[in-house]
Amino acid sequence: MKLGAIPGLITVHLIFGLIFIKYKFFQKLLLTLLLTTLSFGLVWLGMSKKIIHTGWDLYGFYDLSITNLLAGILVWESFYQINNRLKLEKQ
Repeated sequence: MKLGAIPGLITVHLIFGLIFIKYKFFQKLLLTLLLTTLSFGLVWLGMSKKIIHTGWDLYGFYDLSITNLLAGILVWESFYQINNRLKLEKQ
């Protein structure tokens, strides 16, 4: 499961960050890598501590999907809110 699921989880966050972060390329790349790492760390923590355990399937794919969804929302929404507050302060 690790060989298939982990690259898929990471790839989604990398693509999302590279498309939607509006900075210069180097800043965009660093922020995307940082936020992807943070999101994957939250997923790993959530899965290792079994914070979400639905029991819907034998292998935990639904647990992994839900954990990834919640970690992604938390990380990317936090970035969006902080980024907007910093832009408002500069104006």
